[in-house]
Amino acid sequence: MHNEEEETRVKQNQQAIRDYLLDQFKGFEPTKDKPECSLYHWFTVTNIKAYTQYTLKVSGARLSDRGQHSEHIKHQLDLDNVAGNMRDTEKGGHFSWGW
Repeated sequence: MHNEEEETRVKQNQQAIRDYLLDQFKGFEPTKDKPECSLYHWFTVTNIKAYTQYTLKVSGARLSDRGQHSEHIKHQLDLDNVAGNMRDTEKGGHFSWGW
């Protein structure tokens, strides 16, 4: 049961991040969305017309933390200005969140 609850929580938190990114990056599409073991998850949004891409690397601990439900994740993304920090990364770089 515990693993099912954690898996559900992780999926809901991942969706909250996807929704945040699509809201913050208008005209962008998700182009990479994959886990790397249980350590972290990559989210990439791309604007093909503008040749612009931003990548977010989120710690697995942040996604699976029992205290991190999707509404909290959305609030924390805003508080931490994740989209702004992603825009400030060097071209081709990524922003890490949740370490």
